[in-house]
Amino acid sequence: MSAGGASTTRRACAGFAAMAAFSVLAAVLTPTRLLADARAHKIDLAHALPQAFGHWHDDPSAMVGVIVNPQQEEVLNRIYSQQLTRTYVSDRGERVMVALAYGADQSKREGLQLHYPEVCYPAQGFEVKTSRSGAIDFAAGRLPVRRLETVLSAERYEPVTYWTMTGDEATLGGWHKKAVEFRYSLKGQITDGLLFRISSIGRDSAAQFALQERFVRELVPALQPEDRLALTGLH
Repeated sequence: MSAGGASTTRRACAGFAAMAAFSVLAAVLTPTRLLADARAHKIDLAHALPQAFGHWHDDPSAMVGVIVNPQQEEVLNRIYSQQLTRTYVSDRGERVMVALAYGADQSKREGLQLHYPEVCYPAQGFEVKTSRSGAIDFAAGRLPVRRLETVLSAERYEPVTYWTMTGDEATLGGWHKKAVEFRYSLKGQITDGLLFRISSIGRDSAAQFALQERFVRELVPALQPEDRLALTGLH
């Protein structure tokens, strides 16, 4: 065999070896086990969220949040394994609406990723006027949140505070979420995901965001430790 032929053969062999190595690496890094199945403490939204705490109690007669059309409802039912909506009323008559959605399987190949309010609200006719990241600090750590100003038909002003959970870590999407998913994938696990949304009605966004933060500050200490970790990432 000529020198040129031997060189070509070596390059071909090296190429096949590299392809084989990448295939093995991809197989190793492709998660196959649901984190949800491995949880010692299973997530149960209705049980985790107390019906009364601090100065707040659930009003079961109230309508909650955005009215979902049948087509979108079908999509949400496919994405989420649990959904929970409640309206809480304070001793002073203040109202906040809470919506939780939990998906046990956040694998991209199944199209089961969380739907963020920036997508869901416009789908119902709302305009998202502003979107800002922020945080609520606790003794146990910092809870990253995103705050939206939304309006429907220049009549319903509904400021929104939300955060999401990727596994046991609070994230706001983007590279942070991808990094958390990657860490779980190294252990062969597919993360679960949770969206925790709080909203209220009022034109004064600053006042509504302050109300929502006060609500969160009262709610988090009232959660059971295992539920607090699952819903906020805080110990």
